[in-house]
Amino acid sequence: MFVGGMIGLIYYWQFFDTSVSVPIERFFGQTFGGGRVHNIGLMQERQSGMIISGIAAALGFICVLLGQYVGKRR
Repeated sequence: MFVGGMIGLIYYWQFFDTSVSVPIERFFGQTFGGGRVHNIGLMQERQSGMIISGIAAALGFICVLLGQYVGKRR
């Protein structure tokens, strides 16, 4: 659980793309748009993914600590 949570956390933090392309529009000889902008919906999805992955990693770490503690008591 710890390893899976850390992998998810790294994915959402570093590799999850929140940008979308903007179409190019021409108006009276001028060019507008183009490039990329951040999508708020994707930014919220990234935030949720980071929170859930962080909680999973923390729970996995707690399980490891409890396993070590219980193993030493026996």
